[in-house]
Amino acid sequence: EKRWYAPWRGKYKEDEIENDKILLQSFYNNSGFKDYYCISQNIVNNGKYLDLVYNIYEGPKYFFRDTYWEGNEIFADSTLSNALNINYGDLYNRDHFNISLFQNISSLYMDKGYLNLNLKHQFIHSENSDSIDIKFDIEENNIVSVRKVVIKGNEKTNENVIRREIDIYPGDTFNRSKFIDVRTKIMLLNFFENVMPDINPMNNDEVDLIVDVMEKG
Repeated sequence: EKRWYAPWRGKYKEDEIENDKILLQSFYNNSGFKDYYCISQNIVNNGKYLDLVYNIYEGPKYFFRDTYWEGNEIFADSTLSNALNINYGDLYNRDHFNISLFQNISSLYMDKGYLNLNLKHQFIHSENSDSIDIKFDIEENNIVSVRKVVIKGNEKTNENVIRREIDIYPGDTFNRSKFIDVRTKIMLLNFFENVMPDINPMNNDEVDLIVDVMEKG
């Protein structure tokens, strides 16, 4: 071994190895291998070095086929399928599926006030096939309204300066997109290092909206 290589040799760090195992699983899960798992991991001492030996199960590579919706009354099947943005023949990708599920589907409902949405799904495997169907079971539940809007963290900035950038009021139906836009509008004032919106459920029908600001020095 040449001496110039020495500084770049890896050192054994257990936490980094565990993190690499998570990254390896993500790589497989996002490449179609939904059933991947690590069977075992061995560390072999080769005197001066350690060899990491992974015994893994890849499983089959899956592709999406059909999508089914049950329990949805507010939105049509076609609207939900378009929002999900997963088409027939697409390669299974765990991260893309989760992002589509929680950012696209949940957002549709939360923009209409359905904050208590319960969205369940299951994958149905086709026999002797690499295809999987998705079956969704939706509990839309009730519409949630805003009880009050609370401003926190402002020590130098008058509260009215912040409130006039907020176009959500007590009694309004909760709207996720409008509440996210509040952060952008307040940040554009250029008075704050950060703006952290939060939701505090008061009961099954009402929430308090929290706008926590961090003022600039």
